[in-house]
Amino acid sequence: MYRVLRVMHASVTEAVELASFRLRDIVILWYEGWERSRGPDAPPAELEDFSEAFLAHYLPREVQEARLDQFFSLKQGDMSVRDYSHKFNSLARYAPDIVRTIRARVHHYMDGLGDHLIRDCRVASLSDDVDISRIQAFAQTTEDLSHQIRDTRKDREQSKRARTMGSYREPQGDFKPLLHRYPPRSADPDSTFSYITPFIAGKLDMRSELLPQPVEVSTPVDDSIVANHVYRGCTVLINDRPTSADLVELVMLDFDVIMGMDWLASCYANIVCRAKLVRFHFLGELVLEWKGV
Repeated sequence: MYRVLRVMHASVTEAVELASFRLRDIVILWYEGWERSRGPDAPPAELEDFSEAFLAHYLPREVQEARLDQFFSLKQGDMSVRDYSHKFNSLARYAPDIVRTIRARVHHYMDGLGDHLIRDCRVASLSDDVDISRIQAFAQTTEDLSHQIRDTRKDREQSKRARTMGSYREPQGDFKPLLHRYPPRSADPDSTFSYITPFIAGKLDMRSELLPQPVEVSTPVDDSIVANHVYRGCTVLINDRPTSADLVELVMLDFDVIMGMDWLASCYANIVCRAKLVRFHFLGELVLEWKGV
């Protein structure tokens, strides 16, 4: 109801009249009695007065305080992000002073998230344009990615067991892509491709392309993830010097961008592993250095 009133740009007094049209049955009798109790000379009722009177009659203070306690103790636990978000939004109505600002609402929402989501959501919350709907959508996407990775691992284990038992399943269709395997790091000379996570890719004002053939990426924990999309011609700055890279979208949560051999070679890079140093020898330019921590 509040959302409808905001969309209609109703004033605080118009909102009461509009809300009264939504009342039904015995609630209408209560509203008429409440109007009479205010007296004939009372100024037009405002939405805050109406809301307080309505809640006081139909939702006793003990119930409101119980809902407030539920809000303070709310944790995701075994709930899905979707169920947790729905319950949070429902109970937040009983704590208007606690979640008065967008930042406060986002902060309390993240405090109740599961441990597997808090880190990534805290990073996402640093964005200037974040609000509760966006952080909830991000948490949902992150959980979906986690489930996708878990399902990929499960399918891989099942495939291993099937091969061990000697079973074979004929592939469907004529397309049998050759899958390449490359281990990801943060700046990886062993990886031919460069990678980007869906969360960071979502901040690019670009559309991805379908790879000519899928790329199967082996992770350091002996899992594999199949990548199908690439962002062509992304600008990567080295000390404000622009370079271009094709970034393959990789569904993982533990990194933002991985720069591989394709990009390192195009930048004439030399890597000094012991010093955690990368030197870029662009033709006809001063040598640029990028030192790790």
